[in-house]
Amino acid sequence: MDECIKLCETILSKSIEDRQRYAVLQTTVYAYNKKGDKEKAREYAEKLPDYYCTRNVVLECVLKGEELLELAQHNIVAYVSLIDDAVGWMLRAKEYTPEEKIFAYETVAKLYQLFLYDENYGYKHTGLHMLWMNIAKEYAQCRNSEKTVDALNKAYQHAHVLDHFQSGSYTSMFADKGTYSKDGFSRNFEASYMDWLQKTMENPVFDFVRETEAFRRIGEGSF
Repeated sequence: MDECIKLCETILSKSIEDRQRYAVLQTTVYAYNKKGDKEKAREYAEKLPDYYCTRNVVLECVLKGEELLELAQHNIVAYVSLIDDAVGWMLRAKEYTPEEKIFAYETVAKLYQLFLYDENYGYKHTGLHMLWMNIAKEYAQCRNSEKTVDALNKAYQHAHVLDHFQSGSYTSMFADKGTYSKDGFSRNFEASYMDWLQKTMENPVFDFVRETEAFRRIGEGSF
């Protein structure tokens, strides 16, 4: 992290190219945060522009026709992901009840389902996979066996798609100018998504339902 920070600060002292500077500022924030230096991380984060001043937002009033359509659709899908991220951070900021967490996570899942209503989720299967795993944990805290198993099955369906990811195009009217590529798909862990889910299912929170037939049959069938 120290080497990364030193290199970033060298670039920032010399670079006058805005997009490069913003990318390096972002890396610097993450590096200081990783080190646990919240004060420095915040100092560098404050140098970044407000989201209303970003290229993606400002260009919407400049472009026309096909270019505008492509950018607006890209932004719509990105905003859903950003809301997903923001809700996740919100739930980390204070103590919420399992019921409140379920409501929050399911609200985000509904956003994905509203804008990608034909279930052609592309890269967004990753967000939905995580959402349904989190929802399952919270339903397990409430000892609701039916909804726990249902959430795990939904997580399994998204995991299956992610482990067999194929290139394609979005088909929702909110995203049909966008594509997703198998070559551009990546993850920051070595295990498969199925393995990740199975590891999650080993959590003791699921012990109350572990011996049921419904739990044992999670993931059966074709997706």
